[in-house]
Amino acid sequence: MLLMTLFSTASALAMTLPLTSSPVIMGVWVLIFAMLSAILTAFLSTSWFGFILFIIYIGGMLVMFSYFSAISPNQHMKMSSSALIALLLSGSIYFFLFKALSVFPFSSISHSAHAPSFIMLFSKSNLPILIFLALLLLLALILVVKLTQRSEGPLRPFK
Repeated sequence: MLLMTLFSTASALAMTLPLTSSPVIMGVWVLIFAMLSAILTAFLSTSWFGFILFIIYIGGMLVMFSYFSAISPNQHMKMSSSALIALLLSGSIYFFLFKALSVFPFSSISHSAHAPSFIMLFSKSNLPILIFLALLLLLALILVVKLTQRSEGPLRPFK
């Protein structure tokens, strides 16, 4: 049931992505789509592969977004009601169509076979590794901020 919901939401986001008017909203939708596809990948294969795929994808998106926001003028974000209605309608149509017809593409996959690998990631024995990785990412973020000079960077300064 969870896989069906994730697949329906990802399909609805992919269908309504061209309806966005602002590049920032489009970036947020691509970010949500990347997260949903990483969760689907984590359920369908090993959980580490989905998380690594998400981290690599988001790293590339952050670089592209920073360069794009540096060269584009400031804009006001406005979510059109037609895009929101299209997202809700297409998501609900996908969900009910897959549920009614039982033609969900991943229906043959056993949920219990992949549940232990996903649960093991957050088990008590892996907690020190997760805390270490989170602290390492925080340290890398702090070091990058401290090493870069705001006025000497390749991007224009924000005012």
